[in-house]
Amino acid sequence: MDFHPNLPADSRILEFADYIYDTYVAGIFPPTMWAAYDAESIRTTNACEAFHSRINQMFYHAHPHIFSLVDVLMEIQNLSYLKMQNPPKVNVHPRQKVIADEMKKLDEGVINRYAFVKALAQKF
Repeated sequence: MDFHPNLPADSRILEFADYIYDTYVAGIFPPTMWAAYDAESIRTTNACEAFHSRINQMFYHAHPHIFSLVDVLMEIQNLSYLKMQNPPKVNVHPRQKVIADEMKKLDEGVINRYAFVKALAQKF
């Protein structure tokens, strides 16, 4: 493990580090299950929450009439088609660039995992 030599000499911290390693690295929840290794992954559910909020605002009653529901769904479908035909420009956030650069260094063997985490921890 890259990080073991840098742990404080406290048995509780060592026990916790061993638990994390045994559970989330080598154990029943390997990183392939919970970690995405890319700089562009969507990490929040903001799009889903925004959609839910928007659809709730389109109704005036808790239990709308079926025709109102169909009208709203058709409007959402039309808006979706328009968005698909005219996709917005994708702006790369500066953080994504930094993360991608550090990941490239890690992949090429220029830095080890400890240096990778340290570099990102200092920036964010």
